[in-house]
Amino acid sequence: MSIESRLRTIAPHRSVRLRAIAGAVAISTAALVLSACAETSNWGTIQLGDCGYFAEVPGPEPWKLEHRDCTDPEAALVVVRGASTERCADEPFSSHRISTRGATRNLCTQLNAQVGDCYNDIKNRYAHLVKLRKVPCSTPQAHQVNTRVDSDDYGVCDNAKLEYGETEKVQHKQPPASFCLHRIGT
Repeated sequence: MSIESRLRTIAPHRSVRLRAIAGAVAISTAALVLSACAETSNWGTIQLGDCGYFAEVPGPEPWKLEHRDCTDPEAALVVVRGASTERCADEPFSSHRISTRGATRNLCTQLNAQVGDCYNDIKNRYAHLVKLRKVPCSTPQAHQVNTRVDSDDYGVCDNAKLEYGETEKVQHKQPPASFCLHRIGT
């Protein structure tokens, strides 16, 4: 058999093999990209009443809600409105993302707190909301909830200031809820 005839019989097989390998690489790459997106983005699955805390993740949506049962000690926040283009009533406790189309979407959350719960630093709001965590009350510099009312109460800390001194007020407008927290040991 001549070299020319050999090349004619080998070339089609090699071409088929190369196309199969290229196809497998393309499928593997697509699967990897899709699985990475699934790991970092859960905005589409978050629903009203879900609880958890935000964690930083790489990618176009830098925050991911780490779901927890609302009674879990790590459940620092509760979702009060799912992802929407409408602004949240409580900007300090909302998470923003920019979609691939450039539209800003907002996920609205509030403290998931009862009297006696403690947080690491209640000033972790806005861009620092990803750092807000519930912590054991024995944690140095923890802030403990001493008052909770189911209304938007500007004076929620009036009485607590007399008892605890340094307090932090958190007011949520929609749905209305107000909290007063004091730093442990003050």
